[in-house]
Amino acid sequence: MYGYQHNSSLVEEPPAKPRREPFFSDVPAPVLWLAAVMLLIHAVRLALPQDTDFEVLLWFAFVPERFAADAAEMGYPGGPLTAAMTFVSYALLHVDWLHVLANTAMLLPLGASVARRVGGVRFLAFCVATAAGGALAHLLSHPGAGIPMIGASGIVSGLLGGLLRFRFGPQGLRPDLAGKAEQPRRSLLSLARDPQAILLIAGLVVTNLLLVAGADAFAGPDSGIAWQAHAGGFLAGLLGFPLFDRPDRRPAP
Repeated sequence: MYGYQHNSSLVEEPPAKPRREPFFSDVPAPVLWLAAVMLLIHAVRLALPQDTDFEVLLWFAFVPERFAADAAEMGYPGGPLTAAMTFVSYALLHVDWLHVLANTAMLLPLGASVARRVGGVRFLAFCVATAAGGALAHLLSHPGAGIPMIGASGIVSGLLGGLLRFRFGPQGLRPDLAGKAEQPRRSLLSLARDPQAILLIAGLVVTNLLLVAGADAFAGPDSGIAWQAHAGGFLAGLLGFPLFDRPDRRPAP
């Protein structure tokens, strides 16, 4: 019997494959919490009787009519504080599963990038501000309207606006999602001088218009897509992002 000693140094081992971390482990907890709350609320609403769900809309949806001069005579529940709350609470309600899943799918990657940049508390405050910006734009464009507005699209659009301030550089979209300190915040003037940034913003506008046109074609002119709220949320995120950015994130010269 002949012995044989394996010499591992003579065998070329295949290169180790890079380890892939699960997607959700890379998403900051506040972003996951917000997405989970949106999904949970929609699931609970599906279990409610229709009359009870209508009451939920009266309390938490954003209805421009409740800010009219004669709103007190229309029977909306709550008082001024409830009305002010709806500037944000409407974003946690959705029409159907497709609506909430689409917003969640966009919230997770966009929100992860912003939350890593500014921190969890500032991220949630930023979401409140962009939701309110979307509601304000809807109120100004639909004064006295009695149709409830719901959905987190204003927040998603606001996150896109915020991302432009630190992930969109002179060479285009930065590939990393970390929002590191060495990535300075861009000024509005530098974005206005950047053809790629202008094209990206124009693309977002065209996408919204096509979305509205497509919905009107299939569901009629009352399809209910509040594109003004999208625009309001985007502007709130684009203009207001420096208020929520970390103090050590210096603006670009």
